[in-house]
Amino acid sequence: MTSGQRARVQHLHRAGMSQSALARQVGVHRRTIQRWIARPDTADRTGGLRTHGRRVVTDVYRDAVIAEWQAHPRHGPKRSAQDWRLRVPTANTATVWRILHAAGLTRCPPQKKRQRRPIPVGRHRVQLDIQELPAIRGSRGREDTIRLIPLRTRMKSTEIHPPGASRRSAGVLRRAIGRLPPFHLAGTDTAMGVTMAHAPHPERRTAFERTVADMGVRHWRITPRSPWQNGIIERSNRTDTAEWFHQQECSCSDHRRYGHR
Repeated sequence: MTSGQRARVQHLHRAGMSQSALARQVGVHRRTIQRWIARPDTADRTGGLRTHGRRVVTDVYRDAVIAEWQAHPRHGPKRSAQDWRLRVPTANTATVWRILHAAGLTRCPPQKKRQRRPIPVGRHRVQLDIQELPAIRGSRGREDTIRLIPLRTRMKSTEIHPPGASRRSAGVLRRAIGRLPPFHLAGTDTAMGVTMAHAPHPERRTAFERTVADMGVRHWRITPRSPWQNGIIERSNRTDTAEWFHQQECSCSDHRRYGHR
């Protein structure tokens, strides 16, 4: 079709002629008429492959990208390009990658292997954990169960309390000390109810840590995201939740405490 035919189609459409009638009159598909109407001009367009010019990388830009990577070797091409867009709006990931790849800098330096913490062994220790309980139907708020298991006897001591206070964990340990065999180490996770080692203020000590220190017991924390280091009490939590808390219908908190005592 010529540009004159396209101009005539646009003129007839503005005059009120429908797209279907124009397609029958010209002898093309209705979608072709839609494309012609939407075009702002009537000139011919090429149907071949489009070629885009490749961005020219100057020596100044190349040296600046390499210097930025040397200052932050952990940043990949995508992160470096995002930082560079604040100063150079035309920076893109592909160009940064080509520069780093040509300089042999696309591989990150080897990460430092983290040393494994030795896990204490022996039966003169206890494991303590805090677990959130399922909500009671029709009630507000939630509750936590605080469990304490000595590895010598495996006799579990459990209490149910409202959440959010380290002094409750300290109270459970203090009340259970009289009926437990002697122990010299208490193993816990890194929850806020027992420690603030991974909080914004790690130098602060919780009530549980002060109680453990007053008792002359060593407080050992497991590695974050490593529940298998406290596996005995973690398995006990799963068993109690699956076989009791999810099976029993409790009407109130007192009913649940009485049934689980």
